[in-house]
Amino acid sequence: MSGIIKIRYVIVIDEYFLAISEQEWEKAKSYCIHESDVYYETCDFEDYIDSLYLYSSFVDISFDVDIFDIRIDGNYASAYIDGDLTIITDDYDKTDESSGYLFLQKVDDNWKLFNSGD
Repeated sequence: MSGIIKIRYVIVIDEYFLAISEQEWEKAKSYCIHESDVYYETCDFEDYIDSLYLYSSFVDISFDVDIFDIRIDGNYASAYIDGDLTIITDDYDKTDESSGYLFLQKVDDNWKLFNSGD
């Protein structure tokens, strides 16, 4: 596998989670195939965070992920991620650990997230 392709793939994953952490929802969704599972999961998470603002003056998100087992097969790719999601508000502090596979598809020479799974 070409090192450049691997780097571009990892950058998409990193940038997606950075956009989530910065609550840049449109940017995060731009890394997803429109109407894919990951796109809708991002929309649902945005709605959840918006609901926290009803009761809090601030919401801070930190999403740290490690990427393993990168596999590319033509226009499709997968990677195993292990991550910690921390959400902090005025009176709420929660960290969730999650792991599983992310799947990407190459669209117009760009990698886009389209699915996630265990």
